Amino acid sequence: MKKIIKKITIGLMAITLLLSPLNFTSAISNDIIDTAINTPELSTLTILVTEAELVDTLKSPGPFTVFAPTNEAFEQMPRIVKKALQKNPELLTDILLYHVVSADITSADIPRATIVDSIQGSKILARNNNQGVFINRAEVIIPDVVTSNGTVHIIDRVLIPWKAVAQSIRANK
Repeated sequence: MKKIIKKITIGLMAITLLLSPLNFTSAISNDIIDTAINTPELSTLTILVTEAELVDTLKSPGPFTVFAPTNEAFEQMPRIVKKALQKNPELLTDILLYHVVSADITSADIPRATIVDSIQGSKILARNNNQGVFINRAEVIIPDVVTSNGTVHIIDRVLIPWKAVAQSIRANK
């Protein structure tokens, strides 16, 4: 049942993106932040990017690739990470920057498996196979949303830089 609901949600998101002002021609005139604001399923990401004061960074020329978790992905984030964020709000910046690569990468640019560096400093495993495109364990559910300063790939999980989370937990004990 969960898989059916997930497929319906993904289908509705895709239809919303196609029918909204976020079609190919308008997306190019929008930067990454404008694109996130215009995508209802990215409202949590938009709020968190604003809280972490990263709006100016993601409005700059780039190019960037952003692996953008859905609202549902943030809801399903592990409890231990949510607790760490409560004790260390600066960890939010690390988590968000772990979703950003300082290059414009489309799904076609991702070979079978490759390692890319996030702006946060940790490595990300990107895989493209006959089952789809995956970033670490997150599945890209809507790939290649072109913006004026890069590409957004909407993903179904929050990417967690576990080393940064562990350091934060140790520091706040």
